[in-house]
Order: sequence, then structure tokens, then C-alpha cells
Amino acid sequence: MLNGATGRDGEAARVLKDTYKGVLERLVTLIENGDGRELPAVVRHLHGGRTLTWQISGARCAFCEACGCDRTRYEPEGEGLAFEFCPACWSMRGTDCERQMSFAVGKVVEKRLRDLLPGTKMELRVGGGRLPLNPNDLPGGPGEALDAYRAAARRPLEIGRQFELGRMAFAGTREAPSDYAEARLWLGRALILGEGVERDESAGLALVREAAEAGDADARAWLGSLADG
Repeated sequence: MLNGATGRDGEAARVLKDTYKGVLERLVTLIENGDGRELPAVVRHLHGGRTLTWQISGARCAFCEACGCDRTRYEPEGEGLAFEFCPACWSMRGTDCERQMSFAVGKVVEKRLRDLLPGTKMELRVGGGRLPLNPNDLPGGPGEALDAYRAAARRPLEIGRQFELGRMAFAGTREAPSDYAEARLWLGRALILGEGVERDESAGLALVREAAEAGDADARAWLGSLADG
């Protein structure tokens, strides 16, 4: 996701973008320094010598175009624009209807790298070369790192890590076969905060149904638990 703003006044749009990049950084810092249970109720950001304040709102928002998660709305106390924040991919957007400007900022790539399973390898191709984008592995061996990752993923706001664990459990690994019950557990946790796994979930359900039709008892049990729930 590219950071940007649109409006008739190019300079005002640039200031708007830069301002809410700062608000996003502040909000992400609050999340990372919190207990991971819920989004910060209040966000304050110093801008132009003034402290701008936003409070979380119960207003319903449209889902995030980047990941499908439900966004959360923050309303300003006085000066500032209301904005919608996605806790799954750390993106933010808002509109100034009066001045006919809008902005969209995000830390989507940073969040994606942060949520990768330990040991995952990623790289960015630049020209003829390759740039490694591997996240910092957690201390300890692979097993210890994955245990620590699972422990962190139990916090409600760890939507991305919950989805990664659900996907790993569904697909299985070289060390462990598919575990549909564990997959349902992690994906269910991600869905509590509106993680939009619909695009992947539809394909996943198709695979589960194929396995069930082929006689896989675990797949049949998993589909049965969905029907009961």
C-alpha cells in the first residue's frame, strides 16, 4: 500500500498525508507497547505545536480493501479528521469532505513481515538482484521460536499471526500433518476482530471438502464442527 493523499491543493494534501503518517506511527507504537488485548481507546499526536486527540468510536466501518478485516473508526476531539484503522494490516484512511481531500497511509509491508512465521524466507527482486526481507527470528531454535510465536499470537490483536498459524495448521508441514481442529481454533481467533480471511477461507473450505469426500476423518469432523457452530 502506497502512502498518499488527493485534493485540489497539492501542498495541503501533502501535509495531510504527512500528518496522518505520524498519527499512524503513534497508534502502532501504542499497540506494540500495549498488552495486545484491545486497541488504544485514545490516540494523541503532536502536530504544529498542538496536541491532536482522537477517541475510538463504535461506528461501523467498511472492511479493509487490503486484507478484508473490519476497520475501526476514531473520531477527533476538536481539530483533526476522523479516520478508519485496520488492526490486521496497519492501514489508515480518512476524508476531509469540506476541503475535498482524502488520505490513505499504511505500514502494510512492515506488518506482513512482522507476522511471518519464524524461519519464513522472503526476498524482494530489485533490478537483477535480490534483497532479503526476512524478519528477525525469535531467540532459540526453530521449536522454541515457534512456541514463542504461538504464545504471542494468543493476544487478541495478533490477527496476522493467528491467520498464519491457522494456515500452517491447515496445510501441514514436513514435521506435522494437517490439523483442522487447530486451524479452526486460530482462524476463529482471527475472525473475532473481523479478520477478512474470506478470500483464503473459500479456497480452504474447498480443500477441506475434497479431503472429506476422499474419506479424511479429520476433514469430515472439521466440517461437522462448522455446521454445529
